Amino acid sequence: MSLRIVIDPGHGGESLGGNTDEYIEKYLDAKVADYMKERLSQYDGVEVFLTRSNPDAAELSIKERVKIAADHNADFLFSIHFNMSVDHDLYGSEVWVSAFGDYYRQGKDFADIEMEGLTSLGFFDRGIKTKIGKEGTDYYGIMRYACESNIPAVIIEHCHMDESRDTDILKAGGEEFYKTLGYLDADSVAKFYHLSSSSLGIDYSNYTYEQEPLPASVVMPDLTAPSTCDIELIASDTAVGEATVKVSASDGESILQYYKYSLDGGATYSKLYPWNDENTAKAAAPVGNITITVPLTEDEQSELKVAVCNRFDLATESNTLSLPAKEKKIDRIPEDKLREYDNITYDEDGATTDDISASKDGTYSADDAYTEVTSDMTYEKSSGNTDIILFVLFAAIGLAAILTLGIGIYVRNTKKRRRRRRR
Repeated sequence: MSLRIVIDPGHGGESLGGNTDEYIEKYLDAKVADYMKERLSQYDGVEVFLTRSNPDAAELSIKERVKIAADHNADFLFSIHFNMSVDHDLYGSEVWVSAFGDYYRQGKDFADIEMEGLTSLGFFDRGIKTKIGKEGTDYYGIMRYACESNIPAVIIEHCHMDESRDTDILKAGGEEFYKTLGYLDADSVAKFYHLSSSSLGIDYSNYTYEQEPLPASVVMPDLTAPSTCDIELIASDTAVGEATVKVSASDGESILQYYKYSLDGGATYSKLYPWNDENTAKAAAPVGNITITVPLTEDEQSELKVAVCNRFDLATESNTLSLPAKEKKIDRIPEDKLREYDNITYDEDGATTDDISASKDGTYSADDAYTEVTSDMTYEKSSGNTDIILFVLFAAIGLAAILTLGIGIYVRNTKKRRRRRRR
């Protein structure tokens, strides 16, 4: 008997799914699903079906999608999606699986293979997750109804359409990248089922992976935020404008996935960064320490907070650290440039009357205002000129005195000669 796989492209018709200025999810889902079917159909002993082939056709309900899979006697149902977040700050790939028994075990085994492929393309590993609804059953209807029909099912959220670290990968790959994703999904199914393809020259019959044990109870999601988050200042460089901070955090029920920081006491936060500074968070521990670098704010002290997020996007804030301000850079005229302007004169306030200043490229012009002139500079520039002026002034006074005395003697002698003639 052949293996029967049903692929469900998410959304359709009036349901666009996630949508941004650049992407509409229902079209991306359809592209990847078509390529997945194309590739998987080339494996031996497999029949592949789509729940729909036209993304603009009327939307199918969740029950209708599962009924199609049941009508085809599906061995597995794969729901194809792309993601978005409320604050447009999450990024990476995730796979949702049933929380119950063998449906969880099969979903988890496939998801491990799928996630390994997605992270190899550069996507961040957001995890393999379960979610429970109010009734205590699987939250997502596609899995809930599939399990009721005795069909294992997973939801593949390939990446986020609204965060640059994911969309940069999509843009770099172009249209061909959707084929890459569809083929990756198909090959992950082939590895899971140990398939081979004579036409492709691929044989996964001996492919091995670590199988998940059958869970003894419902696999519950983590419903609590990380238990601790503390920060400690290691060093600060006010000249460079950076501070080094140690972050210590723990979560007894989940994995630490992201961190973000705030410089205004938690009013606003930075984008999310991977907790372990790697592309994937798989290796991160429930308890851990990392060292991060944050910028200092110019001209004012900043109030640093760090928030750590676990795999279920629940966050815990740290204590607050007061960080010093970044030093304000003041451009000064170098000494060698000052020597080039010995003929500059200064007004009584010590500012150059020629308004010489240093430009960004190290050159100088008289068009830029520059008032960073010290009293010492003023003294050095003016003291030599003052000595000369005093010398000239005293010489002029002496010359004037001599001339005045000479003129007086000349006038007096002239008057004496005139009186003698009259006699």
